[in-house]
Amino acid sequence: MLKRWLGRGNDERSMDEEMRFHLDMEERDLRSRGHSPAEARRLARVRFGGVERYKEEGREARGRVVGDAFRDVRHAIRTAGRNRSFTIAVVATLAIGIGATTAVWSLVDAVMLRPLPYPSPDRLVGIDVSWEGEPDGALSPAEYLDYRRGGDAVFSAVGAYVQGSATVAGGAGTGAQRVDAGFVAAELFRVLGTEPLVGRPFTVEEELTGETPVVLSEGYWRGEHGADPGILGTVVTLSGTPHTVVGVMPASFRLPENIGEGTHPALYLPLRIHPDTTYERGSHFLQAAGRLREGVTVARAAGAVEGITTRFSADFPDDYEPEMGFGATAVPLQAAVVGDVRPAVIVALGAVVLVLLVGAANVAALLLARGEARRGEIALRATLGARRPRLIRQLVAETLVLGILGGVLGVVLAWLAIRGLVALNPPGIPRLEDVAVNARVLWFAGGLSVLCGLVFGLVPAFRMAPDGTAAALREAGSRTTGGGRRLRQALVVGEVALALALVTGAGLLGRSMAALLAVDPGIHLDDVLATAFTVPSATHPDDASVRDFIAAATARVAALPEAEVAGAVTNLPLADGIGDLGVEIPGRVLPGDGNLNVDWQAVTPGYDRAIGLRLVAGRWVDETDRSDGSGAVVINRTFAERWWPEGNALGATIRLTADAAPAEARVIGIVEEVKHEGPGSPASLQMYLPHRQFGFWYGQGPARRMMMVVRTRAGATTAPSSVRRAFAELDPGIGLGPFITLEAAYRDVLSRPRLLAALMSSFAAIALILATIGVYGVIAYDVGRRQREFGIRVALGARSSRVAGDVVRQGATLAGAGIALGSLGALLLSGGLRSLLFGVSATDQVVLAGGAAILMAAALLASWIPARRAARMDPARALRTE
Repeated sequence: MLKRWLGRGNDERSMDEEMRFHLDMEERDLRSRGHSPAEARRLARVRFGGVERYKEEGREARGRVVGDAFRDVRHAIRTAGRNRSFTIAVVATLAIGIGATTAVWSLVDAVMLRPLPYPSPDRLVGIDVSWEGEPDGALSPAEYLDYRRGGDAVFSAVGAYVQGSATVAGGAGTGAQRVDAGFVAAELFRVLGTEPLVGRPFTVEEELTGETPVVLSEGYWRGEHGADPGILGTVVTLSGTPHTVVGVMPASFRLPENIGEGTHPALYLPLRIHPDTTYERGSHFLQAAGRLREGVTVARAAGAVEGITTRFSADFPDDYEPEMGFGATAVPLQAAVVGDVRPAVIVALGAVVLVLLVGAANVAALLLARGEARRGEIALRATLGARRPRLIRQLVAETLVLGILGGVLGVVLAWLAIRGLVALNPPGIPRLEDVAVNARVLWFAGGLSVLCGLVFGLVPAFRMAPDGTAAALREAGSRTTGGGRRLRQALVVGEVALALALVTGAGLLGRSMAALLAVDPGIHLDDVLATAFTVPSATHPDDASVRDFIAAATARVAALPEAEVAGAVTNLPLADGIGDLGVEIPGRVLPGDGNLNVDWQAVTPGYDRAIGLRLVAGRWVDETDRSDGSGAVVINRTFAERWWPEGNALGATIRLTADAAPAEARVIGIVEEVKHEGPGSPASLQMYLPHRQFGFWYGQGPARRMMMVVRTRAGATTAPSSVRRAFAELDPGIGLGPFITLEAAYRDVLSRPRLLAALMSSFAAIALILATIGVYGVIAYDVGRRQREFGIRVALGARSSRVAGDVVRQGATLAGAGIALGSLGALLLSGGLRSLLFGVSATDQVVLAGGAAILMAAALLASWIPARRAARMDPARALRTE
């Protein structure tokens, strides 16, 4: 039935077209010789002969090919069933290699290859900013406006956005709710091009005239408003200000940065950057994306952005000193979204390909060994008339069946691995929710299975299928061939070399992870709880009210039974980014424009004890550091030692720039450095300013968005609800964000290097096991083929230790050759890991020597088992077996 189905349809049509072509050509030739059309058509049919006869011959030939193919497949399945141990070994090896490769490929497909979820994503670019050698910077509002105005020739629209939060007023009997919000320029909706699910996005006019529209996400609309179709025009109070709902964006809509983070805001609010306003150029917090005009390339857009950037230093020399190294360019938005995860994904893909190659070499060695055992069978079939192509086709069919079986099992393993990865949900991997075994991944796995079956089956097939009867009989009479033995040994050498590269890479990443864990983060991680809140201007309009509320909230939380101490800070270490502020040091010659960029935090009393910040000298901020008092600042040890190496930092004066208040501050304390961005972050200059005293530039007053940090008592599981209750008692209109712990934030910071180290270690372990099996297989097979030799040697008085030593020496020689070759590969791989390492050199000799020692030990162990068998060989039995 299946054969008949395969013989219909397209094949019949192709034969009809071919017959028609030949008749037309014959008829045209006859007409050119002067025959009439009718006569030419008749003569053409006479000369060509019966069309149906040719078609029937074609059907018979095709039927023979299909029939032969089915017979080859049935024979391959029967052969696999008869040799179960061999089949299990080959299929399991292929399944591990194909499964691991498919799982990593699904990650590559989702993260790096799949188009972004916007219309015409290839025309979207991000504006990539860097300064002081650090990439992935942000834009200031003034810079964004410059790119929007100056890039009109290459961009149809340029939009900016920033992540934030908003407090949604609660209804009767419900408290306020703090939700994630995206503050976006109206043009960003044009850039991304996603149509609203309901209503419309807000317009440029609404953004600039001070109106208060809001666009909801589909998830928030369905969850909080029951997918109410009459939501448009509804008023929602956000942070004390009424906003009118004008639209709902579909669940697929993401800000570019959210694609990277795997989260998205509940609602979108106007960014409100007015083109007629002069903005401070030193405040960088915006991300920007643009849509290219038709026919404009990314390279042209990059040139336009770079041209605008070069004018900054000439037009604003005080803001763009040469030492700053400020630069910007346009990059495909896909590359901007992937960001710094790209090297890690590429390393993982390269590592898993090495695992696949090790497995494939193992399978090829197994097939070669089986080929030696089947030479008698193949020789007999050749003698009875089987032609070489026919034998090769059958042998390749056998390997294809094994490859497909390994691929099916590999897809199952890949599916399990992907489910585990998604369940772990490591932060920092963009589009992780899109990683799945989909049609694209299945095509990849199927192609890989067939490729393995073909490529790694052809070489053994050609060696197993002799050319001609004489050759067949000659090779059938031989126990083994030198060429086959050398090829198996070469495969094992390659396995060891590849395994050494992976083991070395795993060792480097493992030592790097150990170095990260050994770094003192500078804070106490256990039992520290934090939540974000914002003091709304509607209920606390003046600066004094904001300061008093935060002081009162801190005191109220610190007095809770579950709390030991509490404090507030603008940005939580390990969880939030941190900004810098320009400072001057009177009497000191500073580089560039005379400013230092210093990381800053506004803090309250108690914050130092809440996170375990260690005081080196002086004191922490306290209630005496008020807005009407003299300026005070606490700096870290790095700041003190770098700019007051003589040890007199206490009492020194620094001047805050950018119109921050107070203008001058006296150093009242020195603390240890906090690894704010994680243990791998470099040492930085840090300062802490009293919240009651510090005011933002541009006259914006004290910080309203803060993090409440609480050191809880051990086992105080009710602390979050108690903190929420304390805030509600002070102001029910203030919503708190989700509670996080410093311990969890620390784990998240280390999740990516830990995941990469775990993956590389797993791949290295698999490769090590496969290489060990490969060495064992070659040595054991060689011992089996040399039974006569070993029997004679033992009969002639050879010592068992000498026989065993010769066998082990053979394994050590193979391993030594693999280690020598693999050392070069290890150096190449370690060079690719350089950007992912911390605290360890990419050419660390200890790791390389350790990897070589592990591979040699594994090879010696694998050789020892067959060596013992050779040493205990019974001469009489060995000769009888021969």
